[in-house]
Amino acid sequence: MVFFGEFRFKDHSAFAPLIFAVEGDGSFGFLPYRTEAVTYRLVNDWFNASVGPPAAGTPAYCGDGDIKRATHRISLAISPDTSRPPRHPSALFLRELRSIDPETSPTSS
Repeated sequence: MVFFGEFRFKDHSAFAPLIFAVEGDGSFGFLPYRTEAVTYRLVNDWFNASVGPPAAGTPAYCGDGDIKRATHRISLAISPDTSRPPRHPSALFLRELRSIDPETSPTSS
């Protein structure tokens, strides 16, 4: 789990990720270092992108309609303990986009 804290000092502000991992008993423990997990890297890249909260003011999220239109689902969570699947498994949803050839498009003249 990642929280992006905004830290302010006078007229400056900066965002920093605060990362937590699930402990064996189900509680969350603070990680004093940045993880290399793909889920963290995806969230961090999204947060720091031009559509992320610091740049856009309001972040761009996928709604239910976006998820329903997804043509591919990639599981990002792998539980080392197969008897206990992840509580909230992470997934990356992709949608196939097809390019339109202007020569064969029905709207071309």
